[in-house]
Amino acid sequence: MPYSVRFKIDSYLKLSEAQSSDLSDDEKEFVKAGSEYPIVAYSVARNHVRVTFGKTASGEQVFFKGKNTWHIYQPSVDVLRDGTVVTEGSVTPEPSSQSPQAAAGQHINDRGLGLVKAFEGLELKAYQDSVGIWTIGYGTTSDITPVRPGMVITESQAEMFLRQGLTGFEEDVARLIKVPLTSDQFSALVVFTYNVGPGALEESTLRRKLNNGDYAGAAEEFLRWNKAGGEELPGLTRRRRAERALFLSQDYSAFL
Repeated sequence: MPYSVRFKIDSYLKLSEAQSSDLSDDEKEFVKAGSEYPIVAYSVARNHVRVTFGKTASGEQVFFKGKNTWHIYQPSVDVLRDGTVVTEGSVTPEPSSQSPQAAAGQHINDRGLGLVKAFEGLELKAYQDSVGIWTIGYGTTSDITPVRPGMVITESQAEMFLRQGLTGFEEDVARLIKVPLTSDQFSALVVFTYNVGPGALEESTLRRKLNNGDYAGAAEEFLRWNKAGGEELPGLTRRRRAERALFLSQDYSAFL
């Protein structure tokens, strides 16, 4: 998205609309006049602009102190679109698939679906898993559709069952995450929750950091969920790296 924010004078990024003098060093970041950064969303409220930073031309996500959503005193900056100052009073740019949006109403995207498929594997004939549960497709059990011995389905049916099974996890992410998410961020969280369960997400440091606006810190928390029975499992390590890459809108194919 061709939006950016340019600082007209030396100023502060702030985590709230409070006076910069009232904020701790962890709650503000000094920025010099003339600095310009890409943004994917902004809104104007009273005398402040709330911006969510995007990626540079080289594809690097802009963070300050691990966070990408900040408040700026409005007279300090110009919001630009394609290099032209946007008329005062303009609000959030038109959404795209990678603009941060409220989690409620979002659905897993094709990249997220592909990641689930890669790690779950596809079986078109019903089989019993390691604990004797009849399973088919991409790990679908009778929680989604009756699975019977001898049952055979097509690949399109397997995907349909998978999407049905993911719906509840989409709702869990929407319920538990209170900050705006890009399509990739939301999808990575759905994939993660599908594997570890909504209770784990609810109690996780990942969720706490994310809801505090620490997107970079939350991304690193994926990597901690690679153990079972206290032992690190190579397959889980690869999966967590892939989920982290998706969360950061990076190529995850190297981890499949």
